[in-house]
Amino acid sequence: MRLAIADGDRSDRVMHPRKSQEAIDRLLGEGTSELGRSFSGRCLSTRARWGNPPLARLQTANEGKRGRMQSFDRQRRGNEADLPGRMVAFADAGQTSAATYIYASDISPERTTRTAMTTTLKQVLTIAGSDSGGGAGIQADIKAMSANGVFAMSVITAITAQNTEEVTDVFELPPSVIAAQIDAVFDDFEVAAVKTGMLSSATIVETVAKMLKPQEVVNLVVDPVMISKSGHTLLKPDAIEAVKKQLFPLALLVTPNVHEAQQLSGIRITSLAEARRAAKVIHGFGCQHVLIKGGHLIAERATDLLYDGRFFHVYKGEFIETPHTHGTGCTYASAIAAHLARGSSVVDAVQSAKTYVTEAIRHSLAIGHGSGPTNHFYFLAER
Repeated sequence: MRLAIADGDRSDRVMHPRKSQEAIDRLLGEGTSELGRSFSGRCLSTRARWGNPPLARLQTANEGKRGRMQSFDRQRRGNEADLPGRMVAFADAGQTSAATYIYASDISPERTTRTAMTTTLKQVLTIAGSDSGGGAGIQADIKAMSANGVFAMSVITAITAQNTEEVTDVFELPPSVIAAQIDAVFDDFEVAAVKTGMLSSATIVETVAKMLKPQEVVNLVVDPVMISKSGHTLLKPDAIEAVKKQLFPLALLVTPNVHEAQQLSGIRITSLAEARRAAKVIHGFGCQHVLIKGGHLIAERATDLLYDGRFFHVYKGEFIETPHTHGTGCTYASAIAAHLARGSSVVDAVQSAKTYVTEAIRHSLAIGHGSGPTNHFYFLAER
């Protein structure tokens, strides 16, 4: 646990470690020496790093009165508002339970029990590559998930040097590091959905599949990213077979665009009829649902096709003429994962995500010198 101090006034003084320790012990009772030492050390190390602000002080009242606690000086942030709820303690990463908070109004020698905060956001994991330009990959996934009401977590598989015009370099992370990231997330969080994107190599695909299989992820959305908007290959040829054989059987939904669906199925797609044939082939690899994203490459533009093994659902949308669609596929799949995590059916999750991504494209950003990104938080500008 880390201890932050909260009260009305502010100070640039730090108490002596021993005195601070004694005050904390009097305030919270015995058994808190480790917490007090940690707190005192943090205060002093903060002073050593930054000088006076932000600093903390423990101020005790007369005997018999409740302890009052001083908040971290927020001068560097320019925020003079009081801390909401007068929060005084928060949890470090690595815990296996919900975050624990102590409120100033709750602290007294007679009351030392901690109150657990209720978690309200579903947690969704994206496993994908990093886009240094911020428009696609992990960056787009996190934005889309956040915009659709969930808490996003990430596992990075590869680092790309990328902007709106091109991908200039790719570095694949070691499989052991990828596995460690996945293990760290599942060890601590209640993962309600997982979305995969750029996996790059057969080794990485095998690692991800091996790590996800024992987790029995109910809402796994596989976006088989094969090529970037600028034409750079993001999935090696041998990895395509690995995706089909090892990852698709675990997936609730697979979301290829027309290019990817053609490569996966071996069927040229120029119409909805051909998309139906391709969807059946892809479904045969073991996934529960297939969503072929039509975009502008079939006659019925902005039309997507969902297949569940028995029925087809057609999603017709507005086609928006714009070159700024970088990260559209990542955004779409991530929004679907977010709505699945929140309890929507596949059919409803796709509809909600399509509505969202259409507006994100409508409000796309003409930044950079190439294909600009979709605007994940377009709705904020309207407030």
